[in-house]
Amino acid sequence: MSAPARVLGRRLLVTLGAVLVFRFGQSLPLPGVDVAALAAAEAGRSDQLHGLAALFTGGGLERMSVLALGVVPGQLAEVVLLLLVWAGPRLAALGGEGRAGAVRLERLTRVLTAGVGGLLGALLVLAAAGGHVGPGAGVLRDRSGLTLLALTVCLTGGTVLVMRLGELITTHGVGSGPSVLFLTQAFAVLPGQLGSLRASFGGPAFAGVLALVLAVGAIVAAATVLTRRAERRVPVQRAKRMVGRSPGGAASTYLPIAFDRIGLGPAVWLAPALFVLPALAARSWPGAGWLQALAAALRPGSPWYLTGCLVLVTCFTFAASIAGLDVVAAADRLTRQGQFVPGIRPGPNTADYLAYLQLRIALSGAVLAGAVALLPLALPAVLGTADRHPFNGIGLLLVAGLGAAVAARITEQAEFLGVIRPQTPGQARR
Repeated sequence: MSAPARVLGRRLLVTLGAVLVFRFGQSLPLPGVDVAALAAAEAGRSDQLHGLAALFTGGGLERMSVLALGVVPGQLAEVVLLLLVWAGPRLAALGGEGRAGAVRLERLTRVLTAGVGGLLGALLVLAAAGGHVGPGAGVLRDRSGLTLLALTVCLTGGTVLVMRLGELITTHGVGSGPSVLFLTQAFAVLPGQLGSLRASFGGPAFAGVLALVLAVGAIVAAATVLTRRAERRVPVQRAKRMVGRSPGGAASTYLPIAFDRIGLGPAVWLAPALFVLPALAARSWPGAGWLQALAAALRPGSPWYLTGCLVLVTCFTFAASIAGLDVVAAADRLTRQGQFVPGIRPGPNTADYLAYLQLRIALSGAVLAGAVALLPLALPAVLGTADRHPFNGIGLLLVAGLGAAVAARITEQAEFLGVIRPQTPGQARR
């Protein structure tokens, strides 16, 4: 076995070990939780909201496990940090300070993750103590203040452990750590949701349903891989210079503009948020008629829900793609390096040309991302299961889209290590 293959093998073992620890923590209940009473209460719940909670926590929330929050606090912390960077010029300046700035942002992300985990853990413990989780107050055997504090500390510590497992996979494993753990949760829950469809449709009808689900998943996965690797290569040339008595220095290269910089990541979070927030508000205030109507209109599979998901995913993807490339800085860098785009004057004209290309590419990528995300989200309406099953299409979107992205990342790392040849000659991405 070659040295690159051994390195890749060690990375795969590290990833597998982290995933096993993660799943074990999601099946380990918190101390003081009546597991039998909790299981009896959750056995009959199979609506969309509980199916979504199981999907995003790997079933850990139903078991009140040590890692019940899963990767949700880390993902929310990254969103909060992104908003802070956009709003605060001092944080935005850290991105240009090289390694030192990256270390400070990473440290801030860790603090935010622990803080979000502590907040969500406290809310979960208070909900369990107040009888909002499981059969009334029978979930927790002891509801004293010290016990509630200990449970909150356990959930916060579990959040920190998940964060460290993700960093371990990213640094010493294969793929992006949070994505791998998130995908593990989905793979653990999605078969159960498909099993509920089988129980409802029966054997012969379920074969057609399964074929439709697999076809949609294949389309989403293929579109994710294609858009991840697609890019517009703007030709760039270097001006000729005299080297001694002969001209030299002329070279041709290209400036890549990615077709889709963030993939289906926005859809994985925006689609659930559009459904969960009105549903939780309607359950918290059952007397508010307008909240009940809003929650009914935005149930998974409804026309308003699908339209809202399409608009949100398209707009968010377009905004992220536009912000991904600073065309003015790119044009200045080409000018300093003595390079130019053929047929375009250096300086502001080059920046305008790059902005024009970026606008067209970002718009095309955003529309395609919205259309691809709409396919699995429309499955509950096509199958007629929007109100009867926990299957809501989001799990398929997560498994197909995120799974394809993780597989592409692993392939890129294998190319970088030299285990396999790059698909693009001379281009091996890390």
